[in-house]
Amino acid sequence: VLGSLNYYRLKQVDQDGQFQYSSIKLLSTSQQGVIVVNQNSIVTELERAQEIYYIITTSSGQIIEEGNYLASTGIVEKKLNLKGLSPGIYIVQLIAQDISYSAKLIIHD
Repeated sequence: VLGSLNYYRLKQVDQDGQFQYSSIKLLSTSQQGVIVVNQNSIVTELERAQEIYYIITTSSGQIIEEGNYLASTGIVEKKLNLKGLSPGIYIVQLIAQDISYSAKLIIHD
């Protein structure tokens, strides 16, 4: 969900297995909207129209599908052609003027 407060911190792991956490940081976005990624589509609901670039990769970085589309205001659904994908974990990345978003997509048998 965009337009919310998000908190994050980093974990640094040394080669000997010891680790440290960074201080907690706050990320606030001003663009209101919603993004949902499911097994056959990307659904956006944005306050203003934007050209969205998307890329779907394997967990090792191999590109499965990429493209772009215009997400107008309101609810827009972009169908994905993922037929024939092997079961596994994939990464979906969306990039636009007001959006930088990534999500895991899990394909089951």
